[in-house]
Amino acid sequence: MIAAGPPDTGPVTGLAPRATILPVRVVGENAASRDPADPADLARGVDLALRGGAEVIVVAAASYRDSPSLRAAVAAAVARDVPVIAAAGELGADRDGNPTPYPAAHPDVIGVGAIDRDGRIAPGSPHGDYVDLVAPGVAVPTLQGGDGPADALAEADGTALAAGYVGATAALIRNRHGRMPVARLTRLLTASASPAAGGDAFGAGVVNPYAAVTGRLAEQPARALPALPAPPADRTGAQHRRRVAACAATAVAAVAVGAVLLAAAALRRSRRQGWRPVLAARLPTDEPVEPGPPVMLLEQLDRFG
Repeated sequence: MIAAGPPDTGPVTGLAPRATILPVRVVGENAASRDPADPADLARGVDLALRGGAEVIVVAAASYRDSPSLRAAVAAAVARDVPVIAAAGELGADRDGNPTPYPAAHPDVIGVGAIDRDGRIAPGSPHGDYVDLVAPGVAVPTLQGGDGPADALAEADGTALAAGYVGATAALIRNRHGRMPVARLTRLLTASASPAAGGDAFGAGVVNPYAAVTGRLAEQPARALPALPAPPADRTGAQHRRRVAACAATAVAAVAVGAVLLAAAALRRSRRQGWRPVLAARLPTDEPVEPGPPVMLLEQLDRFG
């Protein structure tokens, strides 16, 4: 959702509810999200949006062929400080070959990949240095198109939806800060992004609309974070044995310390209660080994005997 109105005018609210959408169709009505767009059609769409007064252009379809007309259309938008935000496409899986998408791969275009609800890269979201940001692109609630009710919500997937998130964020930035060079707006979006797992499928991270709108750029050049050492390889047999021996020694020491503490606690308690260690009395040694007969029994025997 980019520009859905407030709750009193509809069932949902978009990220930039006061924005006005200028829809431009560049693919067929029945085209799937995986189907490539024609670069000439994309170029005409960008030109039409620019002539229509668009302040942010979101290219939701990807072409896997570049063309001079598409480059010229993007350059014209950038020259007028209009950012072009492009979906990176849906062919990032190994079986699809991860082809280079256009115009996302153009230097002045903000290329957008998709993540799921768990922050993982969405299936099919491409990877490469043309991915500048990622945004939600799996099970995204959106208005249903086609023959369904106009106000019905449906869930949809794809980098096109992720590009819409970034486009709405750019619209909020323009509304707050006014027109600015595309390079500066791109830097504001990427510098304010939330950190992600890393890798060329995530770009600078997850778009953060609040930070992008309220943050300020430092004039100093960015500094790269120090590289982290690689995790150790799988342990060898000797390393495993040393680890097991160390764990066993630690366990034995812990048991010994526990025993000492318990003994000390018992000793302190016995002293508080006045207990003293003593030896048991020795048993008498002059008692017969076998007891004699009962006295009453002997008296009866004498009476009848």
